[in-house]
Amino acid sequence: MGVCPFLRGSLTHLSSSLPLINARFFFRNRHIQVDTATGNNNKVTWAFDEKQDLIDIIEVVYREARKGRGLAVAPREYSTKFRY
Repeated sequence: MGVCPFLRGSLTHLSSSLPLINARFFFRNRHIQVDTATGNNNKVTWAFDEKQDLIDIIEVVYREARKGRGLAVAPREYSTKFRY
């Protein structure tokens, strides 16, 4: 299986986490942005450590979209600033 050259150094990290995803959220044909403190509110593009993190983001997006809001704030901060 071929491996993307950008991911070769982090395969040990990827094997212990969920697969990388690239997710954009839409509700009734309208794009819903997600504020995850990463600077990019349009999409989610990283591997989650736990399934519950992704489930929490989807629930927040759904709740805010039902209220008619175009921006949902994630339940926790996903920036790499505080990862040790």
